Amino acid sequence: MSRDERSIRETVRSYVLRELIPGEAPEKLNDALSLKEAGILDSLSTLQFVSHVEESFGVELEPHEASSAFDSVDEIVALVKSKLA
Repeated sequence: MSRDERSIRETVRSYVLRELIPGEAPEKLNDALSLKEAGILDSLSTLQFVSHVEESFGVELEPHEASSAFDSVDEIVALVKSKLA
C-alpha cells in the first residue's frame, strides 16, 4: 500500500469511526463492509460523507459516483485515488 493510499484510508476510516459509528473499535471496522447494507450510510449521511471527502482531498465527485462507489471504505479509497491520479 502506497503512502498516499494509506493516508486516504486513514482519513476515510477516521470519518467513518468518528461520524458514522462512534464508539466502535477501529479494529472491528472491516474495510470491505458494505456501509449501506449494514445500515451505517443512508442518503443524508452519504451526502455529508461525500462533502467531507471532497473537502478533505480537493476532489469533485459526480452524483452517480456517490451512489455507486460510496459503499465501503475500500471503494471510497479507490474512488479518491482515481480522482487524484
